[in-house]
Amino acid sequence: MDFQYDTINGAPVAWSDNFILEEEIDSIYDECNKIRKLGLLTNQTGGAINADKSLMKSNKGVFFEELYKNYFLSETLKIYLEKIHQETFRKKMEQVHPYFRTLQMSRNTCTLLSYYEASDYYKGHIDTSFVTVLFWFYKDPKVFSGGDLIIENELTIECKRGRILFMPGWLTHEVTPVSMSKENQGKGLGRYSISQFIIES
Repeated sequence: MDFQYDTINGAPVAWSDNFILEEEIDSIYDECNKIRKLGLLTNQTGGAINADKSLMKSNKGVFFEELYKNYFLSETLKIYLEKIHQETFRKKMEQVHPYFRTLQMSRNTCTLLSYYEASDYYKGHIDTSFVTVLFWFYKDPKVFSGGDLIIENELTIECKRGRILFMPGWLTHEVTPVSMSKENQGKGLGRYSISQFIIES
């Protein structure tokens, strides 16, 4: 796998477009779209809130840990977590930047599935994780625009199918509004994201 790399305020941001195989992306999409069809996504996922208690986001999601007692029951988690927790991969990330040594310090994680359609967004916020891992996917062909990630108002990472990104959770990041035609809404053709939060053991 090949990684692109940048630093913001001295912090590393790394991303790859070939971490997950195409057939694996299809399997992940099928499972996550089924979750959407079952009505298991909600706008109450403990997201960041403003001082007035209003939500800083407009999207829907669910934590995988609420759906599965064992990650082996989820094809998505089997594919995703087994790759991230491979020792060879963690060592490779440490070579990308020493900060990612934190991936080897913890197996304590939580994994959030998010879905964005027309006008959905996530305003600038930080996470309480050592490392936040973001994976984006959607049904080909892409029928929406937007949904890109902006980090610290400096770096914009385009939302591409199969792209995975690693960064410290304390970097401020936001998701730009998604735009799509009315005829494509409600069909699972929007922006899916899996966020994994690597937290203290």
